[in-house]
Amino acid sequence: VYFLVDQEADAEKLLTSLAEKYSQNSILFFAMGDMALAQRKWDKAITRYEQSLAIAPDADRVWLQLGRAYLLAELERAKNRQNMPSGDWQNPNTMMARMGNLMATGGLDLGKASAALRKAVYLNPQNSQAHIMLGILAFHRTSYEEAALEWEQALRLEPDNVFLHMSLGVVAQACQQYDKAAAY
Repeated sequence: VYFLVDQEADAEKLLTSLAEKYSQNSILFFAMGDMALAQRKWDKAITRYEQSLAIAPDADRVWLQLGRAYLLAELERAKNRQNMPSGDWQNPNTMMARMGNLMATGGLDLGKASAALRKAVYLNPQNSQAHIMLGILAFHRTSYEEAALEWEQALRLEPDNVFLHMSLGVVAQACQQYDKAAAY
């Protein structure tokens, strides 16, 4: 509640106090990870998600968020190495554009992010957000077939997702499948 009314410090104190008392509550550590992620404290988020997974290793939602935190942490590190401007890195369209720039200029180490997202999909094949993010990673490795497979799976789960239709059209165009691209 404190976090929702812009009192992050109070929220963090409260959650830390609760974590000391209820050290085996994975949901508490998950909430602390989400709070850190919202504050753009990637490494702290990663630590909290890892604590949550140590208690509940089969929580696909936590694996998804851990993958997101790994991805955002690596993007931030790469952005800092490249002196790129800040902005909304959690928006999928912005993320795709910036990842493309970073991969073209300096490379990214996205192995941990990919592994966490694959675990989320393994635990819950219906996790559309994990499929979307895996598609983004594949696209920027120029693994267009893999990107298309991930995004098609996500599209089956979210048939009205405009981002997925647009992304599948871009992949089809990259593969010179112009009729298919036009259909999206």
